[in-house]
Amino acid sequence: MMMAALWEHPTILKELGRWNAVPLFPAAITQYGMMGNKRIAKCEDFKGIRIRIPGEMARVLTQFGAVPAMLPVADLYEAMERGTVDMATLPWPFSFGAFKIHEVSKYVTTNFAPGSNSCAFLANKKAWNALPDEFKKMHMEWYKKAPKIWGEEYKKGERKWIPIYKEKLEFVEFPDSERAKLLSKAEGVHQDWIKKMKKRGLPGQEIYDYFLGKRKEICGF
Repeated sequence: MMMAALWEHPTILKELGRWNAVPLFPAAITQYGMMGNKRIAKCEDFKGIRIRIPGEMARVLTQFGAVPAMLPVADLYEAMERGTVDMATLPWPFSFGAFKIHEVSKYVTTNFAPGSNSCAFLANKKAWNALPDEFKKMHMEWYKKAPKIWGEEYKKGERKWIPIYKEKLEFVEFPDSERAKLLSKAEGVHQDWIKKMKKRGLPGQEIYDYFLGKRKEICGF
């Protein structure tokens, strides 16, 4: 739902127009979780940890001494097994099971929730406009249902995988007080993004505030 809401912002629509694209499908990924072979219970535990974590999330953890190792997910099992990577972040919980990361891990860190990524499904505007109206209508009906369908599928993943993880792994809760430290550092990362957008001539602060407003409207926080 958040992605669909972002696509309604005039600046985002203008950016899509530059690529002659239209939104095709809102496909959001679940919050990332963390699994591996180091017990992470506080921010200080990240020091020296080699962790597979993408993009802006990595910038937060490096401030606590983590060493990002952004390797392909297909190579992660072997890296974890050999010890060249200590911890991994992936969409929770299904991705860990899909790539069997739980088989070469000892710990799961809960209440970590570093964020997520979105997968943008776009269509060529000319091709979209050429579709018969009945096909467009049918597609938009599924477009509106997509967030609920994704949510139901992710809940199925929770019911399947979490009990399996609990049989094998130790679940370590990351305290709210420690997560607050991550959020404090994340604010600096957000401000850097806003400055970067400003240099490109884009209203980064406006888009950021719009996102936070929509998040509160949709998610309640």
